[in-house]
Amino acid sequence: MKIIRISLILTIFLGSFMQSCSNEPFENDGNNQQLDNANQKAPKQIESLNLSKTDQLKVDFGRAFAQALKESPELRQFIKQEALKQFNKDYDVLYNLVKHKPVSGKPSTRQKNGSVNSLDGLMQNYFEEKGTLDDIQSQLPLLTVFVPKLPENSFSAESWDPNDPSQIPVVGVRVDNTNEVPMIDAVNNHEYVLEDDVIPGYPVVVIKNNERLAVNTNDHNFARSTEVLEAQDGTSYRFLDDNLNANLTRSTNRDFLQIDDGNDGGSCNPPFPIISGRENTVPQFLKTAHDVFDGRISQPWQRDNIYYQLTPTQTTNTYVGGRYLEAITYFRLNNNNPELIFSIMSDQNNSANPDPMRTNQSWERDRTRVPWTDGAFEIGVSVTDNSKTRGNINMAFTFPAAPEELFIFSYESIVRRRGWGITWKRTYWRPKIDGFKGMDFTSTNIDAIKLHIHAWDLTEYSNIWHLDFKEVDVSTEITTKTTNVKKYNTNVSINIPLGEKEKAGLKFGASVEETNTDERNFKWVEGSDELGRIVIPFGDKTVIKNPCDGKLYPRLYNNASITLEMRPVQVEF
Repeated sequence: MKIIRISLILTIFLGSFMQSCSNEPFENDGNNQQLDNANQKAPKQIESLNLSKTDQLKVDFGRAFAQALKESPELRQFIKQEALKQFNKDYDVLYNLVKHKPVSGKPSTRQKNGSVNSLDGLMQNYFEEKGTLDDIQSQLPLLTVFVPKLPENSFSAESWDPNDPSQIPVVGVRVDNTNEVPMIDAVNNHEYVLEDDVIPGYPVVVIKNNERLAVNTNDHNFARSTEVLEAQDGTSYRFLDDNLNANLTRSTNRDFLQIDDGNDGGSCNPPFPIISGRENTVPQFLKTAHDVFDGRISQPWQRDNIYYQLTPTQTTNTYVGGRYLEAITYFRLNNNNPELIFSIMSDQNNSANPDPMRTNQSWERDRTRVPWTDGAFEIGVSVTDNSKTRGNINMAFTFPAAPEELFIFSYESIVRRRGWGITWKRTYWRPKIDGFKGMDFTSTNIDAIKLHIHAWDLTEYSNIWHLDFKEVDVSTEITTKTTNVKKYNTNVSINIPLGEKEKAGLKFGASVEETNTDERNFKWVEGSDELGRIVIPFGDKTVIKNPCDGKLYPRLYNNASITLEMRPVQVEF
């Protein structure tokens, strides 16, 4: 009877203890941090996420990698050094490109499946079966270790001290079917699922697929880089765009402009949106294209002067498009709900209906904020120029944009408990999205990112171009079809004696435009988030005079998600 009573008391005590751990009550910690009561249930386990086969492979690799990081400061130093190289303009380490590099040192008690002379040899020792790592690599050729730059200088590749035991990172895994993040904490022998509304405030590295490279392809619609990277196993990689290749464009310094609604603070309000300061980016040839027609021609085509040097008195001339080409010179997100756009672009959930813009979600309740697992965004642009000689959408490019380049935001600090039985506090950051920033792409520096398209040759391309924008999440190409209305000038031709292209007459001249409709292949990448379409006619003014200050400003184009400038830039002088 005495034994039974003691057992009963022990059972009641343990039950009460476990319940208190499960509820995880939070009290004020006195350090100006918000103690979060939102996570009061038992922590979700990774096994509950119903992962795909490829995501499970990433988790399996993450578990081995977490143990290796825990035991090997040499590995931590290796990952730090490789991440700082920013080979793709982010802190990514593509496993297949570095696995044969030497890593000094060895794990304390492990050497069973491989030598420790290389990264791959070291990692082999953290798998029970010798072929497991080889299987992971063959099925995940884009397997990447990413070192995130976390808010408020709490952790980054630059600040990481690999020899400090308190900076042994937790390993997070970016998966496809959920915005929650599996977390593997080898130091505390603990795994949990991090909620999608917070960012860690402690050392973390992320296992993911690389979104900036395509594998083994020469004709990938987005892989238009000039450089091919060859791994020792024969796998070849190509950057989606040279803008993502650090060997070609090392500069990451770009101007970030605050939004200006065009009101200069005086009594005069411009009749069209302007951005303060953009008048200083208008070159002389655009001013000339405005001034030569100003007050002389109603609704002039300024590009007539740029590409054909036409004037009110010189109405026939040859094409000089080799000097100029079209370019996106300014880009910013545009919406009255910055939180919504941030969530759309950060969303990693590739479900049956992956585009949050087309769903009926409550964004106040179901926000997703997970860009910390992936670094900078990749913005993809596809240009439908309706070329007469190519049937596909024939112009596409990608450029990187870090969250701090696109958004005005701050962070609030919160604390949540982790562990089971014995718990400890973890600090997290929750972003507060307040507005947008703009990105300037007018720099002529040789290493600056340039969003160049091509010259607008009316003998080759339609009068109207369509620009489609997406935030690229994965690099698996898909092909769909799109129907486009094509409008061509009929007053452009080849001058046979001169052997040159020629335009006769301003605008449409004495002829009319040729209009027809066709269906073309439209290639994009699976899982990307749509940011909408911008339609740009050849006849649109490239610069517009502001009657309030008499200055010329680049024309702005808008849809529900983005604002941009597209105008000719001079490439030959």
